[in-house]
Amino acid sequence: MNNEFLKKFYQELALDTAIHQLQPLSSDDKIFQTSCNPAKPHPFDSEIKEKDIRLLPQPERLTYIAVLRQLAPELYLAVPYSHFLVPADDREILSENESGLYLHVLQLWNTTEVAKEIIAQTWKIGTISSNEQDTICKFIDALNFKMELSAEQRALTSVPMTGLDDPRQRYFHQEKANLEPFLKENMEVCDRLTLQDTFQTLTKEMCFSVEERMAAGREKKNPFCKCRISGFNEIATIEYAEQEQTLRFKIYAQDNSFSNAFDKWKLVGHSGEYLGTINAGRCIVKNLTGFDGRCCLIDLNDDIYSFEKIEEGN
Repeated sequence: MNNEFLKKFYQELALDTAIHQLQPLSSDDKIFQTSCNPAKPHPFDSEIKEKDIRLLPQPERLTYIAVLRQLAPELYLAVPYSHFLVPADDREILSENESGLYLHVLQLWNTTEVAKEIIAQTWKIGTISSNEQDTICKFIDALNFKMELSAEQRALTSVPMTGLDDPRQRYFHQEKANLEPFLKENMEVCDRLTLQDTFQTLTKEMCFSVEERMAAGREKKNPFCKCRISGFNEIATIEYAEQEQTLRFKIYAQDNSFSNAFDKWKLVGHSGEYLGTINAGRCIVKNLTGFDGRCCLIDLNDDIYSFEKIEEGN
């Protein structure tokens, strides 16, 4: 770990603090008066690959991330770059990049899982090498599992934090705040993708089979099934009239009357899309194109309930 880095970091931190204390220029100043039309933004680079260096669309500040690994079809592991020239502590490392502005230090402590949808709304400005990709991943493993760093790893990083009164605390708080809008949007997308995956898993067995559809077609009837709501004794029926593009969902009590125990619950599709609300034990959804039988219920507390088929066909 490099004490020289710590000295340089304190110098940069003092300069950065002084710059941010300067009075901002007014938009009325002559320096801002121009007749030029603003340039149109360059289209995002939607094709994503491991080792990409990406510029985030944050107008307040230039911020870059390195895409390390693809964790799932819709999810990547990424690490942001610092604005400083040297690492702040032992959770940051020097990058191989010696020329690009704001590309000298990687914030391993700020590593996060980023949705593909979010990264697709950024610009690619370069790539890291396979060697650097491997170095970063090994460093992250060492941090996560509290492994001892090698001499080569220690040469890339700085001195650990000393406590809550360490002047570097301000830097870490500011860096978290700078990324907050990006991370908030990313979390919302990741939560939605996780929820979609949950719905798709829960509704997988509810899909009308090819045999059911063919039999319904031969008999000129609609695909139909009976099922039990998970955790309850009530019976639900699902019928889809393809020509009418209408879904009929009904819930029956044990005496075969319509059950109102699920009123105001939401009926949603396999990706969590809203279909309708239960009222008096029924939900009729019109203008629904191509329904395949996959759905589930959400109660008033946003808990999700799947269905278990108990009878196929009509």
